[in-house]
Amino acid sequence: MIVLDQKDLTSQEGMERGLDRYFADVQKSCDGTFNARLDPELISCDYEGRSLTLRLALCDWMANPGGVLHGGMSAAALDMTMGVLSRYFSGGGMTPTVSMSVNYQHPGVIGGQLMIRAELISCGSTLCHAAARAWMEDAPERTVCTGTAVYYTGRRDGGK
Repeated sequence: MIVLDQKDLTSQEGMERGLDRYFADVQKSCDGTFNARLDPELISCDYEGRSLTLRLALCDWMANPGGVLHGGMSAAALDMTMGVLSRYFSGGGMTPTVSMSVNYQHPGVIGGQLMIRAELISCGSTLCHAAARAWMEDAPERTVCTGTAVYYTGRRDGGK
């Protein structure tokens, strides 16, 4: 299991370093897993704003029978982004999804780049709440999907 280093959980520089290392570790130590296969790229993170932006290359295997991004893949992209953000702000351990809601607006284009931005709404002693929006990189005004989710932190320290 990949755990974020505690020294990386307290600043913008630490967040950048910790998330860079986290995504590199996913590729190395979690080869063949779903998250590794999604191969997310860290675009930006904001410690003070409690947000994270990832990019995913949309490959043929992610398509539905209609030739556009499968809804389950869209949901997985949102869940992964919000989940990593909740994991970071809850102390670096696992944060399983408790519930998630997804709204689909426009199709994701296979062969394109999907951008996902997540924001942490709150992070308490046992639950984190997050929201996210996804869009195609070449059409930022056109939302592919949005979502909200709740993650279990298991923390007992009162949250950040």
